[in-house]
Amino acid sequence: MKIAFLFNRIRLSLGDGIVSQALTWKRILEDRGHQVDLADGWHFLDYAQYDIVQMFGKPINLLYDIRGVQMKTKNIVIAPIFDKDPNYSFLTYKLLSYFGSERLRTYNNFYALRKARELVKGCLVRSQYEKEVMMNVFGFGADQCKVVMLSNGTDGVSYSSERENFCLHISRLGMPGKNVKRLIEAAEKYQFRLVLGGMLKESEKEAFDSWLKGNHHVEYLGFLSEQKKRELCMKAKVFALPSFVEGVGLAALEAATLGCDIVITNIGGPKEYYDGLAKTVDPYSVDEIGRAVRFFLDGNTFQPALSKHITENFSDEKVAYKLEKAYKEILDN
Repeated sequence: MKIAFLFNRIRLSLGDGIVSQALTWKRILEDRGHQVDLADGWHFLDYAQYDIVQMFGKPINLLYDIRGVQMKTKNIVIAPIFDKDPNYSFLTYKLLSYFGSERLRTYNNFYALRKARELVKGCLVRSQYEKEVMMNVFGFGADQCKVVMLSNGTDGVSYSSERENFCLHISRLGMPGKNVKRLIEAAEKYQFRLVLGGMLKESEKEAFDSWLKGNHHVEYLGFLSEQKKRELCMKAKVFALPSFVEGVGLAALEAATLGCDIVITNIGGPKEYYDGLAKTVDPYSVDEIGRAVRFFLDGNTFQPALSKHITENFSDEKVAYKLEKAYKEILDN
């Protein structure tokens, strides 16, 4: 197949999950003999020559491009990023999806998703949870939505059972959805060492420093290179990602592959990747987070079964096969 990947958003950081997902898919599809070209505004691509035009990103940014690409081909597939805000119900999102105006360019992500379902051949989602959201909230058909779970993001895995007794968390630390404040509170209350890594905006530093004040169990390492992330994941006993909002949580998936036990949010689709081999927690409960981390630090473990499960089910080869199969089914429909 000849495939174009279109990503229409300014990239503001190195650690962009959407870009990482797209580039991984490009690599694994090319390994199977497909041609994948990256589209941008600086180079002309004749979209009529492509079997699939795959679009990534926020729906509000894609709707205009969908209309444009439609003039060349109808074989458009989207991989929308929809991370539910826990402050709003699905009914609220459904109602919002009916209000907007393309002509006046006044619409939201939810309106854009409902309009997109009428215009695209398919929609790739990262979990069964996301598929149900696309169908029940935004009206996508079951045949339109294909679940392609993400690969574990690591290669050359060298699992080690020799672990240091600390909990690791890596994310955009200042984002409210990552729930870092409660994780820090859990470390203080349940007396465990917590190592934090990741980017902080200048505007987020004051609040972050206030979370750390008086807490002697937390170490902040700053922004981490990929090599440093890998080293930490091969040392830590636990990786905790008790987010309010999370699509997959690639950092946790990579950590699981490299031997960490996982504490993961019970909200949304991330827990589907672990098949019961992780501790799921209510992210609003400091006690649930703390007890789950202590469960592993006190000697319990799902490893190496968890690493084996992730490696076998979310390898590049498995994901490439599912992605290729999804494209073919979408084209057949």
